[in-house]
Amino acid sequence: MRSLEDEIALAVKPGQHVASGFSPVYNGADAAMSTETCMHAVGEGGYRLSRTVYDQASHSERSSDGYLSVL
Repeated sequence: MRSLEDEIALAVKPGQHVASGFSPVYNGADAAMSTETCMHAVGEGGYRLSRTVYDQASHSERSSDGYLSVL
């Protein structure tokens, strides 16, 4: 997830306003531990991000829209 946070920071550094949201998802046996986090960000300069990051056990991430783009 750190790489995605760094990518958002790169969009913000030159002055682009970016609105972002992070939503934890709880579907596992442990109700206190999230199984994944959905990340969404939209920038006024065309930046778009929509990703799902799974918990540490799976070490994976995927894009819900099939791609990650910086326009």
